[in-house]
Amino acid sequence: DGEDDPLGLGDSAQLLHDNRALLGGRHRLHDGRLNDGHPAPTIEGEKHMEYTAGNVYKAIDMLAPFGGCMAWDNVGLLVGEPDSAVTGILVTLDVTPAAVAQALEMRMNCIVSHHPIIFHPLKHISARDAAGLCLANGISVISAHTNYDFAPRGVNCALAQTLGLRNIRPFGPEDKEKPWYSIIVFVPKTYAEAVYRTMSEAGAGRQGNYSGCAYMNDGEGRFLPEAGAHPYLGKVGALEKAEETRLEMLCAPECLDAVIAAMRAAHPYEEPAYSILQNHALHRQEVYGMVGELPRPMRPEELAAMSETALNTRIQYVPTGREILTVAVCGGAGSDFMGEALAAGAEAFLTGEVKHHEWFMAAEQGLCLMAAGHHATEHPAMPQLAKQLRAALPGLPVEVFDSDPARWGGI
Repeated sequence: DGEDDPLGLGDSAQLLHDNRALLGGRHRLHDGRLNDGHPAPTIEGEKHMEYTAGNVYKAIDMLAPFGGCMAWDNVGLLVGEPDSAVTGILVTLDVTPAAVAQALEMRMNCIVSHHPIIFHPLKHISARDAAGLCLANGISVISAHTNYDFAPRGVNCALAQTLGLRNIRPFGPEDKEKPWYSIIVFVPKTYAEAVYRTMSEAGAGRQGNYSGCAYMNDGEGRFLPEAGAHPYLGKVGALEKAEETRLEMLCAPECLDAVIAAMRAAHPYEEPAYSILQNHALHRQEVYGMVGELPRPMRPEELAAMSETALNTRIQYVPTGREILTVAVCGGAGSDFMGEALAAGAEAFLTGEVKHHEWFMAAEQGLCLMAAGHHATEHPAMPQLAKQLRAALPGLPVEVFDSDPARWGGI
């Protein structure tokens, strides 16, 4: 029995066989190699650090804080437990039965997806749908959706880079009612690095393409523990003079609660001294996409042809009849942000899906609106996410699965 069912799947083995039949030539493993040409990793006998689903979640949260997702979204660890061991990660845009079969074929028990495996409320779970298959076979699923869309090195950055844009930067309105914060905390010198790392991991110190930004200065702290206190340093009734470090870090509003909780958990003092100050030099920016410049001006038809090649798709576009230099992008269903793209100076706006009336709106405003398909505009971020996870989780096998079930005619 062990030869026929090496993974111990029992009754679900036949179902997995059936699911693998859905993969088709593009996804099926041939001679131990993946569809992207990389050798399939072997888990047995491979030496690497032991990781859990919680470690994977934390690595993604560092790249794209889950707290930064849209209110309607469903992100995070959606199947499994934080302490579940992880032997390998399969990164995919969508969690499909075919993706689950691929993960099991490769003995990977964690799937990281862009689109949530659970989005609408479930009325039942079956062993024939993706969530049921993952649950039945011990596969953890972590979904990073709009939080990865908005991340500085997320979906839209990957799309802009795939098109060869330069000077890539986010576009979207600033919320003047939501300034950032400066957090100042005084910590014993011997604990300064630990508190700094913990606050950084919780989201403090991130600004643009930089992370871990902080100012640290040593000095003397003084305090008098009174009756009922249990001081880490000093004695009740005696003035204590301690070597302390002033640690100051920027913090986006959506990360504030998590950063303060992390700081208090890592700080050795019973009552940490800290301040939270509004910083009006920075405001929360709603990141709708990325904008950048082409290496040289292109006519609309030339840009469309180049984009088709870069994304391996077909492009529908508005021929404006003028050369284009500045291009905005938003992966997936981003046509609602056409106005913001125009306000950012874009002469062309490439997204995945466009509604019928929006083509007319773009033509009237002289914008070369371009639709390249939802999958084609978001899948380029999956190899990028895999690379980011490999860097964050050294030694853990990470591979990419192309979940697109559809094809354009002739492609």
